Parts: sequence; structure tokens; C-alpha cells
Amino acid sequence: MRINQDASDYVAKGNSAFEESRYDAAIFYYNQALEAEPGQAFVLRNKGKSLNELGQYREAIECFDEALGVDPDDVDTWIDRGYAYFQILDYDAALTCLDKAWGLDEHEPLVWRNRAAALSQLDRNAEAIESLETALKLTPEDVGTLNMMAWVHYNAGELGRAKSRYEEVLRVSNKLISGAPQNPEVWAAKGDSLRGIGRYSEAEECYHKAIDLEPNNADLLSSLSNLYSDQLYNFEKGTEFAFMALENTPEAGAYSFKMDYAEALLKSGKYEVAKEKLLELSGQEAGADSLTECVRSFLLLCCDCLLHQSSDGFNDFLGRLEGLGEEFEIQEKRWVFRGVTESIRTGDGDPMTRFLLLTLIDIMQARLRRRDFRFFGDDWGRNSEVVQK
Repeated sequence: MRINQDASDYVAKGNSAFEESRYDAAIFYYNQALEAEPGQAFVLRNKGKSLNELGQYREAIECFDEALGVDPDDVDTWIDRGYAYFQILDYDAALTCLDKAWGLDEHEPLVWRNRAAALSQLDRNAEAIESLETALKLTPEDVGTLNMMAWVHYNAGELGRAKSRYEEVLRVSNKLISGAPQNPEVWAAKGDSLRGIGRYSEAEECYHKAIDLEPNNADLLSSLSNLYSDQLYNFEKGTEFAFMALENTPEAGAYSFKMDYAEALLKSGKYEVAKEKLLELSGQEAGADSLTECVRSFLLLCCDCLLHQSSDGFNDFLGRLEGLGEEFEIQEKRWVFRGVTESIRTGDGDPMTRFLLLTLIDIMQARLRRRDFRFFGDDWGRNSEVVQK
């Protein structure tokens, strides 16, 4: 059904603003279009996509719900709704959305890949791999899907299979780069693959090339920050790029990037500043759940421990660390706290070393927290576009 001319003009202006990354302006024009002709599902979806880009995920979900009330069989709206739930860490709800999208269009590879992302976060790795295998049958050389397959194998502890997949990503990335050297996503995928097989200096070069092509992409900046902090041990650079990622993230969606910045500050030895940033996050809801709040509490414990390096401070750290597993509902992951505590107690030499605590941070992050937002795509393939009606 065509809409009236006034609404159509506003939609065109909104779409233009969206393509130029002026999401506040896009929302303004979509609201004008909805005033001119209420209840248009595609306009509601476009508005929801703009809210997603601003990190206003709960408001986006409301738009998608209204759109689905008008057109319940729109696959892309279900995908976008799933993306919003994924970003607020409600993986069960995200999976429900993607299962609905799957039922409507089983030939859309984005559904299968995003479904795998949600399954992996729920530690249902075998199902995630099956979903990715289906996606690869539909798009055999999609670097995003291949990259995620490697990550899921790694998350499942299948390191040999993860390495094989990363080598496949590298092969495909090199092939795609030869034909499209200006694609930042392919350079990023190559960087991920090189990082996955331990070729960190080459990964650094690839991330820089991706960032040169898309300098304001917070996820790319965050990936480079993590590489510097976690593999190259250049904590100053890690902090620098974590701050740049935060600067390029809308405030409403910045919770995770603020956590990354605080972690980078901690790793670079700026304990007081890191603690200050972590305390500022207390009570913020955007992007927070029991697991992320648990990690925040853990990082605060590390700050306190490193600021007060004494046997009493260390014993207090151990006691509070053991208590975290009971304080938060972490399902099967409580063993992480017991394992981490035992690792400290049995460590040889002085257990109050900065290196050991920073290693513990990595253990906690790997087990309790998703580190790369680029795996769950609302920006790959046809789903990146607003509807042009």
C-alpha cells in the first residue's frame, strides 16, 4: 500500500539521514511521516533501526513490536528486534525472534548466523555450529559467518577446529581483498583470523587498514584495543583505542565500551582512574545484566587489590571474590569464581603480582562476557538498508 505524498517525502528525508548516519534526524523525519500517516509498519521498522544505531534498544523494541502488530510476517523486523534484544544481553528473547524469522524465511543466511550468535551466548555451542553450517550452505564464502564459526569452536574449547576455521577465513579474506580492497569488513575479518592463529602484528596492520577505511567504527576500534591489551601487551595503545571506541559510541549504547575503557585503564596501571570509571557505571541499566555487573564488581575488586597490595588486602580480595559467585545468579558459571580463587591460592611466588590479576581479568572476560559485537549482524547484507517505500 502506497502512502500519501507528505508521508512519502518525510520517509525519503529520513532514509537519506539514516544513510548519512544522522540517526536523530532520521527519527525526527520518521515521526513526521507517522504523524502524516500513522501505523506504517516499514516506517516503524526504519525508526526502530535508527534507535538501534543510537543504542536505544528498548525504545527500538517498542517500535518493532508496533511494526509487527501491523505486519507480523516481516522477516527483517524480527531480525532487527532480535538484534536489539541481543545488545541488551537478553539472548533468550533474541533467539525467540530469530526462530520466528527462521520460520518465515529459512533461506535468509543472516537469520542463521544471528541465531548462532544467540545460541553461543547461551552456551549451546553445538546448536550454534549447526546453525552456522546452514548459513554457510547458503553463502559459502561469507567471512562473517566463517569468522563466527571459528569463534564458536574456540568458545567451545575446540581449539584445533577453531584454528582451521581461522585459516579458512584468512584464505577467503585474501581472495575478497584482491577484488575489493576498500571493504573495511573484509580487512577486519582478516585481522580477526590472523589474531586467532597468533599472527598478531599482521592482525594489527589489518585492523588499522579497516579503521583507515571506516575511522569512526567503534567496534573496529574496540577490536584493535583488545588486540593491543590482550595480545601485544601495549596497554597504552589499548587504552587509547578503547577511548576512541567510546568516543564514537552513542551514550545510550556505551555501557560495554565504558567497561572496555575501564579495563584498559586497569591493565595500563591507572588503577585510580579505572576504579573511578567503574564506579560511574554503578546503576546504569543500558547494556547491563547480572553477568556484566558481576564483571564490573570483579574489576573493582582488582582495582582495590592492586591499590592496596598487602596480605590483608589480598585475603580480603579472595573472600570477596568467592562471595561474588553467590551474590550473582550466574547459572553454571559459578565454577569460574572457585577456579579463579584456587588459581590465586596455589600460585607460586608472590600471588599479589599485577600479571596474575590481569590474567584473571582475561579469564573472567572470556567466560562471562561477549567481546566482539561485530558477530551479530544488523549491518550485513540486505538488512543494512532502510525500506524505501
